[in-house]
Amino acid sequence: MFFISFDKYTLLRTDVIPYVSRLFIYPIKSLDRVSVESINVLKSGALERDREFAIVDKLGNLVQT
Repeated sequence: MFFISFDKYTLLRTDVIPYVSRLFIYPIKSLDRVSVESINVLKSGALERDREFAIVDKLGNLVQT
């Protein structure tokens, strides 16, 4: 059972079972994704190896792509 909420309207669906069809991580922030078969979820709720790296300039500022 799960709820779908749209503003003040809530639908209760018992005939639908949600599932994960594909998993992607982004090892380098703002670059291409990588498909994975499985992934560990950290205590923080983040995905392991997701956005572990970022591209910065000489001053250490994040380069936006």
